[in-house]
Amino acid sequence: MHVHKGVLIECDAAIKQFLLHLDSQQPSETRFIIADVDETHLFVDPPSLPMLQTKLDEMLDKNNFTPKLENTPAASAAKSS
Repeated sequence: MHVHKGVLIECDAAIKQFLLHLDSQQPSETRFIIADVDETHLFVDPPSLPMLQTKLDEMLDKNNFTPKLENTPAASAAKSS
């Protein structure tokens, strides 16, 4: 029997695929996924959590749509006030 200290992460399928991709890009000695538990859970190495949070934040910031206000009617009305 093997015992590992880890953190159970629950996430949706898209985030799980992103984490699996990140893990696959790591050298074998620095991989952070201990076990792929099921469709929405991963068991990961605790020291990797800050790096994972940073990578997730970067990915979500890149993929987050923020409309530019200067081209909207509301922005034009605000400028003329």
